[in-house]
Amino acid sequence: MVELTHPLDVFEKAGIPVEIASIRGGHPPIDFFDLSDPVIDRYWKDRSFRDALASTQILGDVDPSRYSAVFFAGGHGTMWDFADSEAVQRVIRSIWEAGGIVSAVCHGLYLTASGMFSHANLQRAIRATRA
Repeated sequence: MVELTHPLDVFEKAGIPVEIASIRGGHPPIDFFDLSDPVIDRYWKDRSFRDALASTQILGDVDPSRYSAVFFAGGHGTMWDFADSEAVQRVIRSIWEAGGIVSAVCHGLYLTASGMFSHANLQRAIRATRA
């Protein structure tokens, strides 16, 4: 949950509109989270956030041309859910090739190791940093 709520907090404070999608749509699996974290606690108590999380769009139905960036939250499942997903590949390629931003955190960075990118420069452009 930290991999979603903390970036979401930054995006919202910067005035960046956010839509949440997942591989299957609906409520995505959630790894352990700690309500003593004030950001997580605030989002978890926010009914509109919980409703949005419960009804995520199916990533395969998303039109990537509507977006200038994509962010992949981590969690252990991403190593399996993202690896062979044609929807993930299509969204990444479309946004990247249109000059957009492709970003990830935690296990979401597995995307860089999975070899799914068609554009050779993408591998060189992705940087992983530690907080």
